[in-house]
Amino acid sequence: MYNDIKYLDWDSNFFSLKIGQILLNSDEKLLGLLKNALDNKYDLIYLIGDNEYNIDKKILKKYNGSLVDKKVIFNKKLKDKNIKETFTIEYLEKDLRPELEQLAYVAGKYSRFKVDKNFNDVYFYKMYKIWIEESIKHNIADKVFIINVDNVIKGFITLEILEKKGVIGLIAVSSDSQEKGYGRSLLNICENTLFNNNIKHIEVATQFENYNARNFYKKCGYKIYEIKSVYHFWIKNLV
Repeated sequence: MYNDIKYLDWDSNFFSLKIGQILLNSDEKLLGLLKNALDNKYDLIYLIGDNEYNIDKKILKKYNGSLVDKKVIFNKKLKDKNIKETFTIEYLEKDLRPELEQLAYVAGKYSRFKVDKNFNDVYFYKMYKIWIEESIKHNIADKVFIINVDNVIKGFITLEILEKKGVIGLIAVSSDSQEKGYGRSLLNICENTLFNNNIKHIEVATQFENYNARNFYKKCGYKIYEIKSVYHFWIKNLV
């Protein structure tokens, strides 16, 4: 746990703001840290705490803070042999196809960077375009799988393969392709890939407000591992 403010270089450069992060579960220390952030001319502070941590409303009001996300992390232990897959193929193209870009935006529709209206939507679209571009370049993902129907991408998923687990980054299915089993098919291909590499755990995060996603992962055998509360303090709006 950090007891200080961690400067976030990437976020600060991307948003052209001075942004820091606090990991904390104590109002007693929070007031001092937020005062420190104000004194050091931070524009925005992310605070990530346990699900049970509810910040006093007086602190939120004083430092222009709000709860922007309940991040739900699911995991699953892989026990079964490979499930035969017919819908999915690996995306091996170097260029970003338009429908894949649009699906990346669908994947992020509950993102805190979309929900928090202090951010201009331009940044949301730019962020998720970078995310999918870096994924197909294999800079932040090891595999990208798609649902290809008549040469049109109807769904996709990105997978990072770590030493002991796989982590799903983005997943989405187009609105005209719901209820066809494509989402489960995308999970299956990731699970197969990990199982073939002798990796027995897979993890995926979603937002608590995304009820359909939470329900979907539960149906696919995933269990909630952790829930984190995420607050944004827009300190720049105080001065």
